[in-house]
Amino acid sequence: MRDIAAETLQRPLAPEVGVRPGMLPKEVKILKDKNDKAVLTLPGFERPSGLEAEAIFGSRHPGGPVKRERALEPAIYAASALAGLFCCSTMHLVTVPVDVIKTRMQSANFAGRYSGLRSGLKKLWSEEGIEGVTMGWGPTLAGFSFYGITVYPGYELFKRSFAAMAGEANDALYHVPLVLAAGAAATAIACLGVCPAEVTRIRMVSNPGYAPSAFGVATRIVKEEGFFRGLYEGFSFVLARQVLFGMVKFLVFDMFASWIYSLIPILAEAQVTQLGVSLLSGAVAGVIATIVSQPADAVLTRMKDSESVDAATVISEIWKKAGPTGFFAGLGSRCVWAGAIIAGQFLLYEVCKGVLQITADDLALYLDVIGSIELGSGMAGLRG
Repeated sequence: MRDIAAETLQRPLAPEVGVRPGMLPKEVKILKDKNDKAVLTLPGFERPSGLEAEAIFGSRHPGGPVKRERALEPAIYAASALAGLFCCSTMHLVTVPVDVIKTRMQSANFAGRYSGLRSGLKKLWSEEGIEGVTMGWGPTLAGFSFYGITVYPGYELFKRSFAAMAGEANDALYHVPLVLAAGAAATAIACLGVCPAEVTRIRMVSNPGYAPSAFGVATRIVKEEGFFRGLYEGFSFVLARQVLFGMVKFLVFDMFASWIYSLIPILAEAQVTQLGVSLLSGAVAGVIATIVSQPADAVLTRMKDSESVDAATVISEIWKKAGPTGFFAGLGSRCVWAGAIIAGQFLLYEVCKGVLQITADDLALYLDVIGSIELGSGMAGLRG
C-alpha cells in the first residue's frame, strides 16, 4: 500500500488513548508521518492534495474545530481572581518609581521640577533615595490588589453574561461593543477600591510632608475633608480614567493578539510564543489605553495633589496655563509605565492561568468530529 500519510483521513495517536496495535481492526494501519509521529490511516479514504482536494471536498474550516465558551464554576472565577491579584499587584509594585515621576510631573506642587522620565528618576533618587522612588507603594498595593481580584473574573463574568443576553448571532455581530461593555462593567466595580487608594497615593507623592504614612494620609484626608468628599470626590474621574483604560485595554489586547495569530497562526501552537504574543499585545494595549485616558488622569492628579479642588476649577486652570497639551502632561512617562504594566500583567496572567488550568482552551468546549472519535466506539463528542 502506498504511503497515504499526507493524503488520507488520519490523526496522530493521542498518548492518553493507550491503544495497542493488536486492539485495532486489521484494516487500520499505523504509519509514520514526516515528523515521525504515529498516525492511523484508513485505506479507501484518499484525499487528493491542493486545489483538487478543494474542488472535491470543499475548503477546510479556517478556524479549526467549532468551539464555544463553557459556563464557569465558582472555582474558576476564584482562580481567575487569584491570577489577577498576582499579576496586578506585582506589576504595579515594580513600576512605582515611574508612577511617582508621572504624578509629580502632573502636580502643581512640582511644576517644572522634572523634565523627563529618565532625568526625573535620577534626580528623585539623588534627592530622596529609596524612600522617594518607592513612595506610595502601600496604597498602590492595596488598590490594585483589589483591582486584580475584581476586574479579571468580572470581565470573564460580564463578557459571558452579555453574550448570553445578546444571543449567539448578535454576539458575533456586536462583539466589539459587548467586549467594551464587559470591560467597563468590571472596571467600574474595581474602581470602588482603587479610588480611595489612588487619592491617598497621589496626596503622598505630590505632598510628601502631608503625613508620615499611608494610613496617616488617609486618616487626615478623612478628618479634614470627610470620608466621601475626601476619598471619593474624584471618583468620577477615577471611573472615567479606569473605565476608558480598561475598555480599551481589553479590546486592543484581544484584537491585536487575534490579528497577530491571523498573520502567523503557528504562534498559537506553542506556549512560549503565546506568551510572547501576550507580552507584545499587552504593551500595545497599555500605550493606546494610556493615550485615551490621559486627560482624566491629569485632572484627577491636580484635584488631589494638595487639597480637594473641584473638577471645573482644575479643568479651567489647566486650560488657561497650558491649553490642550496640559491635559497630556506626563504622557510619555505614563505610556512607559502603562505599557510595562499591562504587558507584564497579561504575561503573568497567562502564566498563572496556565498553572491554574484556566486558559482559553480550558474554558472552551470543542466540537471536533474527526478529532474526538474514540477508537473502538466510533462515537464523536465534545471535549473541553
